[in-house]
Amino acid sequence: MRKETIFSKSIFGIVLPYFIFACLWILISDSILAVIDLDAPTVVRWSIYKGWGFVFVSAALLMTLIRLHSASHEELLNRLAESEDRFRLVCDNLPDSYVYQFTLEPDGTPRFLFLSAGIERLHGLSAEDVMRDGRLLYNQVSPAQFQEMKANQVASIKDLSDFVMKLSMRRADGVWRWFQISSRPRRLADGRIIWDGVITDISEQMESQQEIQRASELLEQAGEIAGLGGWEFNVKTLQGTWTSQVARIHDLASSEKVSVEQGLSFYIETSREKIASAVQDAVDLALPYDLELEMLTAAGNKKWVRTVGRPVVEDGQVVKITGVIQDVTEMKKAEISLRESEQRYREIFNATSEAIFISEADTGRLLDVNDAMLTMYGYHSKEAVLAGNIGDLSSNEEPFTEAEAQKRIVAAFHGERLQFDWQAKRHDGTVFPVEITLRHSIIGGRKRIIAAARDITERKRAETALRESEHHFRTLANAGTALIWTSGPDMLCDYFNDAWLDFTGRNLEQELGHGWAEGVHPDDFDRCQNFYLAKFNLREAFEIEYRLRHADGSYRWILDLGNPRHDSAGAFIGYIGHCYDITERKHNEQALIQAKEDAEAANNAKSSFLANMSHEIRTPLNGIMAMMQVLEMTPLNPEQAKYVSMAMTSSDRLARLLTDLLDLSRIESGRMVLREEEFGARELCESVFELFLVASREKGIKLESSLDPALPPRMLGDESRLRQILFNLIGNAVKFTNTGSVTLEMTPLRFENGQPLVLMSVIDTGIGIPTERLDELFQPFSQVETSYTRKYQGAGLGLSIVRRLVELMDGHIIMDSVPDEGTSVHVILPLKLPPALLNARDRENSGQDKPMRGMRILLAEDDWANAFATKTLLEKSGHEVSLAVNGQEVLDLLEKQGFDLILMDIQMPVMDGVAATRAIRAKTSQASRKDIPIIAMTAFAMRGDKDKFLDAGMSGYLSKPVTMKDLQSELAKVAQGFVG
Repeated sequence: MRKETIFSKSIFGIVLPYFIFACLWILISDSILAVIDLDAPTVVRWSIYKGWGFVFVSAALLMTLIRLHSASHEELLNRLAESEDRFRLVCDNLPDSYVYQFTLEPDGTPRFLFLSAGIERLHGLSAEDVMRDGRLLYNQVSPAQFQEMKANQVASIKDLSDFVMKLSMRRADGVWRWFQISSRPRRLADGRIIWDGVITDISEQMESQQEIQRASELLEQAGEIAGLGGWEFNVKTLQGTWTSQVARIHDLASSEKVSVEQGLSFYIETSREKIASAVQDAVDLALPYDLELEMLTAAGNKKWVRTVGRPVVEDGQVVKITGVIQDVTEMKKAEISLRESEQRYREIFNATSEAIFISEADTGRLLDVNDAMLTMYGYHSKEAVLAGNIGDLSSNEEPFTEAEAQKRIVAAFHGERLQFDWQAKRHDGTVFPVEITLRHSIIGGRKRIIAAARDITERKRAETALRESEHHFRTLANAGTALIWTSGPDMLCDYFNDAWLDFTGRNLEQELGHGWAEGVHPDDFDRCQNFYLAKFNLREAFEIEYRLRHADGSYRWILDLGNPRHDSAGAFIGYIGHCYDITERKHNEQALIQAKEDAEAANNAKSSFLANMSHEIRTPLNGIMAMMQVLEMTPLNPEQAKYVSMAMTSSDRLARLLTDLLDLSRIESGRMVLREEEFGARELCESVFELFLVASREKGIKLESSLDPALPPRMLGDESRLRQILFNLIGNAVKFTNTGSVTLEMTPLRFENGQPLVLMSVIDTGIGIPTERLDELFQPFSQVETSYTRKYQGAGLGLSIVRRLVELMDGHIIMDSVPDEGTSVHVILPLKLPPALLNARDRENSGQDKPMRGMRILLAEDDWANAFATKTLLEKSGHEVSLAVNGQEVLDLLEKQGFDLILMDIQMPVMDGVAATRAIRAKTSQASRKDIPIIAMTAFAMRGDKDKFLDAGMSGYLSKPVTMKDLQSELAKVAQGFVG
């Protein structure tokens, strides 16, 4: 009962009696006044007295009622508190359990209304924390069971059915435990559903069940491994049960039930009689049995089984028979095989070509010999041999005596397997060599010595011949100057010739085995040893160079040539090596290597110098060209415009000269790599012509092109290098032509394997070149004009680079020229066709380009002049530009503002452009702009720089000095979505 209910009842117990009293007082007092006839003053006085009396009596009555009901209320509250304390005491002390009251919020959030203290003991969570956030307990449920728990909750809500489930939960200390949840739902008036229940830790019960299951499975597996099954026969019900292994033995499904009569029917007739009689004796006389029987399984397979039965007696009566059954078919087969093996042994024993003796281990007395022994030793019968002794079969000449033979038999008796040569004697007294093998054995439970003798007369003859051959070999080996060695199949060296010993100054005993390795230089030892070991294991010939200590104490280089050796039968018997002193040759090689390293160092220094100079020249040159382009955008008078144009022309010449120098350096060092990309022949010609339109118009000459219709419209090749070749050739033609025309012709000469061999010809009507000066033009820095009053400017690198590029592309270049008439340059190059020529589309020409718009650009540049000029150019082109002087400022601005593009310098203080790019690409927050286009704008223009920056995460590359045309081209790519 709640405290509010008790309180309301207590108030009602006071008010009701007081109300009754007041009603009776008024009724009785009014009745008395009505009966008694009193005058008016007396009635007034009586009314006053009645009123005061009512007040005093009411006060007394109220005080009495309040005291009575206060005592009753306090007693009820005490009883309620005791009841609640007992309830909580019981809940808090439930063994391995706790009580809970639970509901779900409208959004599905769990909320616990009550939790007994056991939750902290079982889950490591306080009741207050879980009642504040029920998800703390939910999060302990294993992920595999969480959805199942939610589904059971839904079912309980739907049917108001009990929620009962076993859950695996991970306590706060990380330990997994099993819990049984039992609760009953009830719906409140407001529609909420509350579950009242108990959660119990059942981990020990689950572990016990799992242990029983594991034990059962283990027992079943053990029976399966051993082929042993258990069975039981109830004498009263005549019903039997068996394990799955028994079913497998009978070739039945483990779930199939078979009666006792059916079980007996599997045995063949004679075996069935035996088992039926044994079972009857077990029932009637309580006799156990152990039988081996033959049966025919349900699958028709014949098997031998061993069945053992034991009667179980209760109150003097056999109530059941238990037993086991085992498949012993393989054992039976083994017995048959053993008998057959004994027969085969006897046949082999007598069929082998070696003489075999079997004797007693302790006495050496002969027990048996084979037929080959009789033949080898010249005996007519076994009896004649067995009547003698071991001494009769030996020469008995030292050391081949009977006593020595007995010692070796004793040694074999103690576990040693011996093999040795012996002098044997035949029955007629002749002596011959044999190889004896002795080992001990157990035959019939007794220790025996088995000896095998092999006639080695031919082998001994061969050994004698081998010794003579080795003497001949040593004589030949010592006659030359080569250092010769040999090794056996054990990798140990067994011979060194005199030349080797003279070289090392050591004797043969010091060098044998691994002794020779002491003379190998310590720095070469591991390499030499590992190499020799690897080649030896592969039986391969080898060649190795290492340093060996000379007799004078110095180390000299030798060339060791090793070859595997084989005997006449082809068996591997080791290695033979020939060594030669190559010290002088090594000194010469070292000198050549040092010269090569010096040359490479010089070349690397040159490359480093060129890379540094390229960067240092391009940076200020970029500032100059950018400022000139900014100046062009301002209002200029004709004279100023002319000056600016002249400055731009000079800067452009300087940039091209720098590029030519770097290209020539890369080609000469062999570090220029050609790329293969698809290009259009017509687009290539037009892009080159565009560069010379202004110059040709100023000089009044025509630029003409002629493309053969048979020329494929799309081809594969290094487009940038092809453009560079045409740029130099057409540029020279325009430079040296004052009137007439410059013509570019392209035609396929032929197709080889479907690939075109293309002729490109540049023909001009210029000043021409003397025939004797044509070859000089292809040399670096060479020009026809060499005087100080040169009419035509240039460094003389263009044709040199063209020739090297053509040769790099496996092409040819030919020049024809007539002074005052003109020059023709013909370039023949092998190109390729793209795989899908007919379906190729030029992505830049397909579809509609997106309109160019003003962009928000973040410019990273630490050089003030370059930054100012580039910022001005971009702003005059309609773009909004923010400036950062290092990589860290780039990151800071990118966090605060939105940009469409970053133009990133590489060499900057605090943080360089590469590090800043990697930091941007590595950002993972949703607000980051990790995919923003980043264009490298740098003076690093050596080979490999572009690929290095693109690999770092940059989207494009511009090398300084940067022209407004190149910059606008990159901005257009960003606008079209081709970069980023």
